[in-house]
Amino acid sequence: MDEKKENRNLAILLKNLQGYRTDDWITIAKACKELKEFYGSDYKIAQKVGKTREHIREILKLLDLTPELQESVRNDKLVKEVAWRIAGIKEKSKQKIIAKAVDGLNAHDARELVYYYVRNPEGSLDDYKGKILNTKNRIEDMQVIILPINKETLIRLKSVAKTKDTTVQKLILTLVNRFLTGEKQ
Repeated sequence: MDEKKENRNLAILLKNLQGYRTDDWITIAKACKELKEFYGSDYKIAQKVGKTREHIREILKLLDLTPELQESVRNDKLVKEVAWRIAGIKEKSKQKIIAKAVDGLNAHDARELVYYYVRNPEGSLDDYKGKILNTKNRIEDMQVIILPINKETLIRLKSVAKTKDTTVQKLILTLVNRFLTGEKQ
């Protein structure tokens, strides 16, 4: 690689990794790959662009995706953070299955589904996706209340909670609900 090509690839990385993203992640990954081949390590790239070695490795992992999935990343149909996790799965056919399963999920839920697959390759992606989506529908709006409790009261609450096989928090909620409904013990 000549100096001109090295500078062009470094410019691509600097422009995109500093928050001025105009190129797609696959182009960035290809620039990383050329620089890695030129420098002989991803560490040198990380030093030059002020990023961690892990960050550079994550970008390079995108090139382990199938061409179709790379195209999905290029077109922003597959989020980079999810895509590099999928790229960690060596079987290309499995990558496609997982990418299809995460379609329509937000990035957090998609990452959770990929992690599930990595831990349980024989498990049902559809079933787990259903659990993720059902859990999201059951989330309640919660408020946090800080209760100043002296040490003796806390010890008594812990003791009662233990005998009732519950937590102090659940015990307090039960007591508050009973008070609000006028229910006697």
